[in-house]
Amino acid sequence: MNSENAFKVAIVGDAGVGKSSYIKKHFAPEFDWQYLQTEGYEVTRWSQTMTTCHVEIDLWDVSGSRSKLSERQKWLAGSDAAIIMVDLAQPTSFENVIRWHEELLLANPSGLPVVVCTWKPLQKGKLLNVDPETLLWLGETENVQFYDIAADISRFDQPILYIIRKLLNDPSAEFWFPYTVSDEDIEMHD
Repeated sequence: MNSENAFKVAIVGDAGVGKSSYIKKHFAPEFDWQYLQTEGYEVTRWSQTMTTCHVEIDLWDVSGSRSKLSERQKWLAGSDAAIIMVDLAQPTSFENVIRWHEELLLANPSGLPVVVCTWKPLQKGKLLNVDPETLLWLGETENVQFYDIAADISRFDQPILYIIRKLLNDPSAEFWFPYTVSDEDIEMHD
């Protein structure tokens, strides 16, 4: 990416938490309801005009399967920011947030803004109430934000907006809608 406001955002989390569906539903041209587990990583290039500038973001959907740490470190290196996805139906995905955060910092030792984000809503009446205080380290970690979008899907844009504001160092930046992505902007890698 050659643009002044071009960024790499890694999206990580356990297998099956909804990383790919979050990206494809909100940043890709068409959503495919068929679940295919990501092998390796998949990059979706997303361009958006903001109220203050234009940004280009490569969203790196990194496989949550047990790939080798050394492989993931290569994929995560050079990230400008990250989203750690968790699934309300998978309590272990919350427990693994700390591991994912450590891996991100191992690959990016100078630090980066991180969002911990719930995504997959449970069936009506079975939604768990998620309190970010349950992730005690959040309050002790700089540059980490929590969004429960599984409970309020209208907030799907908040994690990426938070990240863009941090990367631009502009808390007033807002989106110009709609999001735009073409089929040519999606790359797959094993």
